[in-house]
Amino acid sequence: MDVILTYGIWVTILAFLIDWALRWVSRRFFPWAKDGSRAL
Repeated sequence: MDVILTYGIWVTILAFLIDWALRWVSRRFFPWAKDGSRAL
């Protein structure tokens, strides 16, 4: 059980870091798509 909780915490931290990094890359390189709407 201790191993499962350790890996669960590790995966959660990695998921938050990857999410933050992808949002940063999106804001940095695609500033025109920040609101997510499709205005054509």
